[in-house]
Amino acid sequence: MSFAAKVDSWFLVLFYGFGIAMVIGAHLLRKRRHGPWQVVLLTAIGLLFIGVGWRASSVNYLITADGFLDATGWPLNGRIAHVSEIQSVEPSNDPRASHAASLDRLRIDYLGRESEDGGAARTGLLFIAVEEEAAFLDALAEKDAELIRTSAGLRRLPKARALGIGGHPRMQRPKGAH
Repeated sequence: MSFAAKVDSWFLVLFYGFGIAMVIGAHLLRKRRHGPWQVVLLTAIGLLFIGVGWRASSVNYLITADGFLDATGWPLNGRIAHVSEIQSVEPSNDPRASHAASLDRLRIDYLGRESEDGGAARTGLLFIAVEEEAAFLDALAEKDAELIRTSAGLRRLPKARALGIGGHPRMQRPKGAH
């Protein structure tokens, strides 16, 4: 399942606007007979900003058939975490540095598996922005029965509840199971 990244208009205005301003500035420097390296540098920086704005608006998040949450597109490209590693997903407007091109974000807290050399499990925190948040949360919950929808997002059930001991009727052990 693929989910398009959400991109706020302020983000596009910032990157495209700054990029265009740099290219225009380079053109004005050229007319005033400044050194060619200054014109080339400003043009390159301007095109870089335009490119970042364009590429960041093409990010997609995938939930693969084998349960991985992947990101495609630059600056994100690759595996984020397995759905079973996700501990919670909740809305956030945290302005911390992130790859998300929107302040309407989802905060994903995850706990990785132990490293192959027996070291401690890695933990992670990631902010992403998806266009269809409700559908994205539903898709994650469908992939892992221990992720339960809350009014705000998703939470992982404690182990006892995941085993069907008490709690939500949907999580009860089947009759006849011991």
